Amino acid sequence: MQIQRVIELCVGLAFAAADVAHSADLPKNVKTKSYTQNQNDVYLHANLPLRCRKGDLIPLEIELKNSSSHDITWIETEPHSELDLSIRDASGKIPELKDKKKEPTPARFRLVVKTLHPRETSSWKIDLAEKFVLPPGVYRVSLSLGLNPPETKTEAKPVTMQLLDMELNILAMQTETERAVMPYEQFLFDVGGKVGCHFTLEYQDYSLIGSLPGIRSETTNDLSEISATGLLSKLRRDLKGFTIIPDAKNPAIIHIIEQALEHQENYPLNRSVTLAYSGNLVGCVVKDEKGKNLVKGDGLVTMIAKNVEGIASGSASHDGREAFDDCVTEVKVNTTNETVRSILTDCVPLANYKTILWRAVASKEGGKSKVFVQFYGPKDTK
Repeated sequence: MQIQRVIELCVGLAFAAADVAHSADLPKNVKTKSYTQNQNDVYLHANLPLRCRKGDLIPLEIELKNSSSHDITWIETEPHSELDLSIRDASGKIPELKDKKKEPTPARFRLVVKTLHPRETSSWKIDLAEKFVLPPGVYRVSLSLGLNPPETKTEAKPVTMQLLDMELNILAMQTETERAVMPYEQFLFDVGGKVGCHFTLEYQDYSLIGSLPGIRSETTNDLSEISATGLLSKLRRDLKGFTIIPDAKNPAIIHIIEQALEHQENYPLNRSVTLAYSGNLVGCVVKDEKGKNLVKGDGLVTMIAKNVEGIASGSASHDGREAFDDCVTEVKVNTTNETVRSILTDCVPLANYKTILWRAVASKEGGKSKVFVQFYGPKDTK
């Protein structure tokens, strides 16, 4: 009867330790829950992740520890093992096996008596994702192990160790709450490099609106939406209150414009101007060994400001923390009745230029509104 009972336990959904050679240790930063049953100083213990993403490994770690004063034995069947493992979804349905062809027939089972001496431990590692087809959802995992009674106790009966209804939640692939985040500007740098596009930014400074601008917030680091259409959809979904529009002349340049600025009367970047300029993009001071300034011209924005009120070159913060600019690039501009936005964009040589071309940040100076423009410059050539 003992052997018959153990064989019945083995005929179910069981897995051998040798059959999980490809299973991995628990991934980092994954919360697990432990389950333990103790019968007569014999402990059956399991660790299972509380939540996993679809496509991830789902490692179930099992340990049998003999803390009693006598040997314990069980019948192992090969190529399966002694573990009776079952999984059910929220409706009680048993998931399909991934490879049904690997199911052995009972005629091929080979019975082996396994022994665990006092203070010894036996363990198994099983990747549930490798064995079962597990769509996103909530599952209950159960396992049992039939142990033979000690040989020294003639009246003892077989013991079944059980861990029932262990919780497992499988999330859809890379849900928003599970992904890591990064500053939005960094996301634009990364995704722009993947899809081959550039960006311009126009937004209001914190000092003007009293809150963090949307473009300075964080977003998930998911770069799976690498098509131009998918990227535009993500930007429009994430950046509420912003107009996301490809450039009319070059759709590979995407303008990100805060609507509160775009709809202002006489907003400087909406203004049209006729301009001729030749020189450095920004009027920096870069001197050679003799003290001569190597930068040519006063800078493009400074020239625009002579015809358009409320625009200036430099950082909106005025505290030096974000005092970057392009002191290297030289440009030639000769336009008639072009918007300031187009002039700033069209003159930048895209080859080897950073993903974000420029930003225009609205702030106040001397009690008056002003838009400060900074160019991000060529890519680092390290």
